[in-house]
Parts: sequence; C-alpha cells; structure tokens
Amino acid sequence: MLAEKIKKTRRTSGLTQRELGIAIGHEGGHYISKLERGLHDPSTDILRAIARTLDCTVSYLLGEEVTSETNEAA
Repeated sequence: MLAEKIKKTRRTSGLTQRELGIAIGHEGGHYISKLERGLHDPSTDILRAIARTLDCTVSYLLGEEVTSETNEAA
C-alpha cells in the first residue's frame, strides 16, 4: 500500500521519480523507483521527507487517514 500511495501522490503532485529523489536527498529516481515497486522500505526520516515534499502526511502515505472523498481509510 505504501508503494502505491507514494506513486499516486507523486504523480498527482506532478513530480518525476528523479525530481522526488533529488528533493529528498537522493541523486536520481532509482531509489524512488524501488520504493514504488515495493523493493525497498524507507526509513522514518525518508518517509517524512517524502510526505513533506508531496505535501501530505506520513499517516496518509501509510493509509491511516480517512479521506473525505471516499470516507474510507486511504
């Protein structure tokens, strides 16, 4: 679920994998690609940086928040 949320939110934000990677302190999109495919779990610090960059909360990325659109766990 985390992988899907990162990918969906990144795309909605209009960022490429490379742009997000650079914004969180990685040199390119390889790290983000691995996250989005579920091949790597981010550290807490990286997860916070991703949430900050994508203008959302860590809880949202983890699927713990309820959205007003669906009224279900995101």
